[in-house]
Amino acid sequence: MTYACYDIRNPFDLMEPLIRTVTGDMPAFPVDVREVEDGYILEAELPGISADEVSIDLEKNVLTITAEGREAQEGRYVFHERKSGKRQRSFTLTEIDPEGIRAEFHDGLLRLTLPKEKKEMRRIAISGSEAPAEEKGTAQAE
Repeated sequence: MTYACYDIRNPFDLMEPLIRTVTGDMPAFPVDVREVEDGYILEAELPGISADEVSIDLEKNVLTITAEGREAQEGRYVFHERKSGKRQRSFTLTEIDPEGIRAEFHDGLLRLTLPKEKKEMRRIAISGSEAPAEEKGTAQAE
């Protein structure tokens, strides 16, 4: 028996299997996310979808993957389980370098490389400090 992995620090992850059981709803398409040394790899399965039917948008740290597959135009379905039409998944990204995100699409598998932000130390200047003594004006008695 296989169990899904959920982050126990996030109580909403624990509710997801219950919601899916009650509603019968599954995610629009399966996604795996792996952490690697310098970032993350996100892989989404999109069988029957071509690269021109996929869009990837990043707005305010939310990455949205949208795929819009088309139904077969000929014949009448006798049995139909595969999803068609618009499917979408969104992910909140933290500590990711948005300029370094790369996408590849081969054989129905979308692979995103999400590099981690480089955290460099930066010295911050302090404003409002007193000027050096030789710059201060001195009052002279007349």
